[in-house]
Amino acid sequence: MATRSTMAIEIGRGHLRALLVGRERDVLHVRRVLVADLPEALRAGAATPEQRGEWIGERLERAEFPRGRVCVAVAREHVGLKRLTLPTVDDDELPEMTRLALQRELSFDAEAAVVDYLVVGRTGDRTTVMAAAAPDELVGQLRQVMSAAGLTIDRMSLRALGSAALLAENGGAEPSALVVDATGDGIEFSVVEGSSIRFSRAAAWPADSDAVPAPDAPAARAQAIVTETRRTWMSYRIVEEASDVARAFVLGDPAITRLAVPAIGDVLGVETTGLDHHPAIVTGERRLDRLWPLAGLLLETGETIDFAHPRRPVDRAARPRRWALMAAGLLVVLLMAVWTIGNRQGAAARRALSRLEGEQTRLRPQVARYQREAFTLTHLESWESVQVPWLEHVLSVEQLSPAREACVLDGWVGTLDFRGVRYDRKDRTWSTPSELAIVVDGEARDRATADQFRAALVNTDLYETISTGSDAPGGRRLPFGFTYRLRAKTLAPPSPDPAEGVE
Repeated sequence: MATRSTMAIEIGRGHLRALLVGRERDVLHVRRVLVADLPEALRAGAATPEQRGEWIGERLERAEFPRGRVCVAVAREHVGLKRLTLPTVDDDELPEMTRLALQRELSFDAEAAVVDYLVVGRTGDRTTVMAAAAPDELVGQLRQVMSAAGLTIDRMSLRALGSAALLAENGGAEPSALVVDATGDGIEFSVVEGSSIRFSRAAAWPADSDAVPAPDAPAARAQAIVTETRRTWMSYRIVEEASDVARAFVLGDPAITRLAVPAIGDVLGVETTGLDHHPAIVTGERRLDRLWPLAGLLLETGETIDFAHPRRPVDRAARPRRWALMAAGLLVVLLMAVWTIGNRQGAAARRALSRLEGEQTRLRPQVARYQREAFTLTHLESWESVQVPWLEHVLSVEQLSPAREACVLDGWVGTLDFRGVRYDRKDRTWSTPSELAIVVDGEARDRATADQFRAALVNTDLYETISTGSDAPGGRRLPFGFTYRLRAKTLAPPSPDPAEGVE
């Protein structure tokens, strides 16, 4: 099965995280990873989405990430998340009922929220959903940022769902588990049942809310994780229908998770482990210590929360549209009558076309023969056009030389480098690439005369002049010998004006 690449990206308060994978069946192969600090200018509220997007596009290009469709992760701190039981089993009623039920739970304006949900289960006449809401302003800004970065949003999902997907695909059969995600700009806690989230909470790092776990302070970070885990567990236990968890998983820097895992196990009283590998993810030499939730989002292939394409309420304009469709049906009947008439005329046109195609088939060999002969003729003419008027080049060089009593030409050697006739199929043009080189040996009565001859050759539009050696005493007839190599700019030069001789 061919590998197709998938990319996930998260823009935190202070960091950019990106992951590129290739998918082979149900296994992800990590291709590229990127964790970069956001510049201070982009962390401030004054930075525009376009500025952030342009910077992200440059960083992704430097890290050799392709431009294309991307899954955008949204942190839990920006999202309202609630497990709801609704008194309906009608899928058309779920979007509106979910929105109304979630409005009472949101800390931001529910009218300016993007709401999506995921059906968890149905019992009798009731449906249990996991509902999530994100501010419409945040979703709009992320769209602008991705557009400025040259990316197209394929999905915009909750970061915590990536952690849940990792647990669901990790072969665990526990009824529920606690996932502690310490890979981002904050700490996220999720009680996961199957592939859905029963409870979720986000907390900031106490020392610096914009920081991530620092490798030089693992003990302090681990203690912060344990403290927030204790608070989260107390908050979860007072939730209605809260259930025990069978296991706990900690995602993050191994230097931190090794210290936090035993303490979290003591707090919860369950087996607690750190996640450093996954059977469905091949990392190679790359580490996913700060990217595990993004890998989980890419691992998820079923239905999920998607703020970019939320489930919409039932269409209230369905009945008027049905009347419009009926009118359109009548119009189709009328068009069919018109089509019948046109079809008859089309049949006549097809018969005429068939006759023309027969004539074309008959003439095609003649046209092909003509084209071959025309190509052959053009090839021969192009070949014959490469003619060098050697005598004119000799006279051109001789006329550029100083007076004979001041300069003597001992040798003149011309070489034609002809690389054959070529045809460019794209431009449909012929060319005869060739290069004419001339080597001139001689002697001058002094250096000034040799320099004057070289200057005349350099200043002419006929040749490019290269000295093959230094002018120096040692001529047989005149004191200074010289050797110049010329590259002709044209095979057939015009006659140059004679150079002035040296008195």
